[in-house]
Amino acid sequence: MSKIKITEIPRDKFRNALGKSNVIIPYGFGKSQLRSNGNPRFSISFMEKNIRSTEILFQEITTLRLDPIASSTNFRSDVLSNIVLNVPFTDHSVTIPKCEFAPNVETEHLNKTIASYDVVTNFNYISQDYDSMQSNFSETALPSILDTRTKKDFLTFQQNRSRTPFNYSLTSNEFRNFVLPVEGRRKRRDLNAETKLANFPYYNQVKISNKVNNKFSSFLNRLQIFDPVLQSYLKSTRNVIRCNIQEGTSVNRNVPLAAFDLLSWSKSAGQQELEDYYSLTQTPDPSKMISDYKKLMLAGYIRALSEGSFRSYEEIYNNEECYKEDFVYSINKFKDVIAGNKDQTFFVPAIEDTSVLNDTQIKYGQTYVYQCQAHYIIVGNVYAYSDLRFHTDDDQPYATVKVVNSPSIVVVPLELFQRSVTALQPPPIFPQVNFVTEVNSNNKISIYLSPTKGELIASFKSVLPNDEIKFLELQKNEARRGRKIRFRTMPEDGLYQVFKMSSPPEKLSDFRDKLLSEIRMPFMTNDAVYEDNIVPNTKYYYMFRKVNSKGIPSNPTEIYEVELLKDADDSKVVVEEYKIPEIIKSQPSRKFKSLFQVVPAVEQTIFNSKQDYLFNKSTLKGSIDNLKLGIAAKSVWGRKFKFRIKSTTSGKIIDYNVTFTLTKNKTEEDF
Repeated sequence: MSKIKITEIPRDKFRNALGKSNVIIPYGFGKSQLRSNGNPRFSISFMEKNIRSTEILFQEITTLRLDPIASSTNFRSDVLSNIVLNVPFTDHSVTIPKCEFAPNVETEHLNKTIASYDVVTNFNYISQDYDSMQSNFSETALPSILDTRTKKDFLTFQQNRSRTPFNYSLTSNEFRNFVLPVEGRRKRRDLNAETKLANFPYYNQVKISNKVNNKFSSFLNRLQIFDPVLQSYLKSTRNVIRCNIQEGTSVNRNVPLAAFDLLSWSKSAGQQELEDYYSLTQTPDPSKMISDYKKLMLAGYIRALSEGSFRSYEEIYNNEECYKEDFVYSINKFKDVIAGNKDQTFFVPAIEDTSVLNDTQIKYGQTYVYQCQAHYIIVGNVYAYSDLRFHTDDDQPYATVKVVNSPSIVVVPLELFQRSVTALQPPPIFPQVNFVTEVNSNNKISIYLSPTKGELIASFKSVLPNDEIKFLELQKNEARRGRKIRFRTMPEDGLYQVFKMSSPPEKLSDFRDKLLSEIRMPFMTNDAVYEDNIVPNTKYYYMFRKVNSKGIPSNPTEIYEVELLKDADDSKVVVEEYKIPEIIKSQPSRKFKSLFQVVPAVEQTIFNSKQDYLFNKSTLKGSIDNLKLGIAAKSVWGRKFKFRIKSTTSGKIIDYNVTFTLTKNKTEEDF
């Protein structure tokens, strides 16, 4: 599993002198990693350790002994130059799992516990009324997952114009920042219920799968202060901590992370309020007293946590990681590209291993980019050195120093992923075809076309020039399948394309300019009938496609070889499946007995005195490097060839790899 390592840029010179600072170590070409710098100047012994209670937190006080590793001549000055007393240092080093695109996890990994994400669009049914009315509204005014509308409402929007704006229970501004339910599995299940989602014509789904720790979040939830903490986190000024972040074989240097100090918030007075912010679960506390009381309870929880549940200085020294847990995911939504103002931000509390956002506030055919951040609670450390003393033991100098260590609890955002998706009706499945003719017909056949019901996964086949553009739009939503996409036929008025050739096609693209007709019946029906005039006793080649309501075609049918057989008494239509002949790729071969020779063709050895480089040149002095040999369209010089020799008796095969090398003998003039 890929991981991302995050360390604060080291400011503590003493840990560097101990060889325990996480620094950037280059290795190989263009590669680097974060690890201990090594090469310590002092040896360290952990002596006495005590826990001291303060008004707010518990503190760890550890006494360290320092001894020189090499010469002790400059020991005192070395210590004094590398240790800074009574200055706080922070450390919030963590490693987090890299969130992988789910289709890649499924295909490349067997371990399903890998942190992953997926962004897909789900198309349920066609609603022309709803699609046509969307242009009059912003996304935040479209029906949200909270809306109680039914499928019938979406199918009859044209008849219910009085019920606008769509979100009659909420103003659209409230949906610019929207928090999904924090508490209650039932509430979350209700929002994600398939029966509820089936009411919407289409929606985008963002799914994050990650094994989460939520000890801290659960406490905030039980205390009913999850939303107030989130509001303050979003509103308050944050301190910037600068970090180095390793991902794979490279390190991003000096990355600023905006850190929210949770302990400081618990000691603050009052409560932050956000405009344009909507939460399903909690409302602001009715009084300042209750708000302050809940903060006091949170401070008490942090105090209890600080009594032995945070990293000791020895663990910091050994570069052990901080405790971390997922707090919330924020998902920014943009149109087309990540630029300018975002349309919406959704906040999904990370309280289960799978977090799901179902975004129904989307427009048909519009591309949306979802940019996701994970906000982690990190229980790091703040520590300071004090009471430095120098001693001697058997004429050998050593020093002692105390470290006062306390927890530092922050919330920081980290980029997880970004992914675009477009709500598109899936293409239909290729149609069913039936050819008929009347008994005494002279030149007429009837072609009956009907939809193929169901759905399937198959590769898309382009026919017309703009088909590839449509495919690329569909492929945005089908990255998991390569060139394969989902085909699904829906109940709708039938539109079909008829292709026809009078000569056998050699490839599918031969039909590119052979579109005979697009047919739709004059009344509402899924089927269609096309009548065509043909010359009797002559073969024709037909192919068909179904086109959905959004102009997206199906794959073509098989190619039909059709002939109207006509004699004096009767007419009948003969239909056979036509297979495009395979292109036979042959390789030239020669027979010989015991000896063979390979030499360049004459065209490869003729010197072209009119080559471009010689234009307007009166001498060849110093030109040999730029001159070319041969007049053939494709030069063999510098190219590699394989000659495969096969015995006609034993069948034994020997390969000769030959490179045609051109040697240029230079004179003094050429140099």
